Amino acid sequence: MNVDLTGANPMQVEKTEIEKLLARKSEIISNDLEKMWFLMDIVWDDCGCHNKKLNWDNIGCFYSHLVWLLNGLYAEQDDISMG
Repeated sequence: MNVDLTGANPMQVEKTEIEKLLARKSEIISNDLEKMWFLMDIVWDDCGCHNKKLNWDNIGCFYSHLVWLLNGLYAEQDDISMG
């Protein structure tokens, strides 16, 4: 997944966390959009979220995670998303 972080000017801690996310890999991913979904799924699981047993603290963890910054950067740099 190729996302340019220079225009966003993230703090070093944010940049480090985003780079950790981008380093996570899956053998079945075929494109950047699928990788974005994969990363969001990982964060959902890492935060302990469950779609049938709602825990608002865990959901808050998910929606405050830097994966959303990465998602926004990806969307801004993806021609199809911007279309």
